[in-house]
Amino acid sequence: MHLLDIRKFVERIFASCYLKFNPLIEISKPEKIESILLIRLDHLGDLILTTPLIEGIKEVFPESRLHVLSWAYCASIIDSNEFIDRIHVVKDRNLRTLSKYFKENLNKEDFNLVICPSYDFLLPDAFLASLFKNSYKIAFKTEQGKGFFHEMVERQYDVYEADHNLRILASWKPNISSKPLRINPGKEKIREADMIFGKLGIGRNKVVGIHPGARRPHHIWQIDKIVRLIKNIEKLDNSKVLVTHGSHDRSVVSVIKKSIPGIIVAPETDVQLLAAIIQKCSFFITEDTAPMHITVAVNTPSLTLWGDGDLKRWGLPSSKLHSYVYGKKIRDFSFDEVWSMLEPLLVKYLK
Repeated sequence: MHLLDIRKFVERIFASCYLKFNPLIEISKPEKIESILLIRLDHLGDLILTTPLIEGIKEVFPESRLHVLSWAYCASIIDSNEFIDRIHVVKDRNLRTLSKYFKENLNKEDFNLVICPSYDFLLPDAFLASLFKNSYKIAFKTEQGKGFFHEMVERQYDVYEADHNLRILASWKPNISSKPLRINPGKEKIREADMIFGKLGIGRNKVVGIHPGARRPHHIWQIDKIVRLIKNIEKLDNSKVLVTHGSHDRSVVSVIKKSIPGIIVAPETDVQLLAAIIQKCSFFITEDTAPMHITVAVNTPSLTLWGDGDLKRWGLPSSKLHSYVYGKKIRDFSFDEVWSMLEPLLVKYLK
């Protein structure tokens, strides 16, 4: 049995036992909603794709106070979001940590509504929601979610995820309009990005950013092809390549630095600084990972090596700014396939 299947099996057993001793208290749907908690404890890309929902909540409930709870790796990406009244940050997602955080920080909060917008059932989100005994709880419909939530909204499989998240508000506003992904890096991070570009000597150049790493190894293109791609870009007039990375990308970046002496590498960044750096780039190249969503949120033209995943649901919204290479596993893309797509885009955006 696959480790993921084992984890889901254990979670189902735990959830069943937990609900026997902590049954859902039936309450009516609140007529007036003054305070809302949105729980998002999965990945960075998922939180970025939730920013339209955050805006939508304020559109539907303009007088309400909106709190958002996420975990430490992701939360800074929404630090400057104008639609959020308060952000709660937990160090990790294990149930003991969540229970402790609830007792110390949330026990006295009186939320009318708790929203868990993850597409699939996530035990940490559902567990934390269940601790708010007197709150009306809503999520997307899953078999495991029964007993945790008062209302479960039907999922839709052929919709861009950011638009799908908005459907959780359908019982209050059925035809809520699409909204853009939003990230505001903040003035401090923008200044920090300016300083980095200055120190690296690329402040006056057209900068092509590339994020060669990913948390999931199968989302990483072969390093020899990445190196060849960078060398080709560096031949273009008035352009500089900037490699961005996080702590989990060190091995990939180390190989690139050895293969291309003098390659310009940004310092390891938090996600908000990464957004500020991407915003300063003239063009950005990434794989199927969170920086792809950041390029959309900060309106930086991009090329994504997508692979063979569900592009309509998780990929790029319809836009002239963002292109993708698609149709097979990322590792199977040839250099020529990627370069033939990339070269005309660079000619367009670097002129």
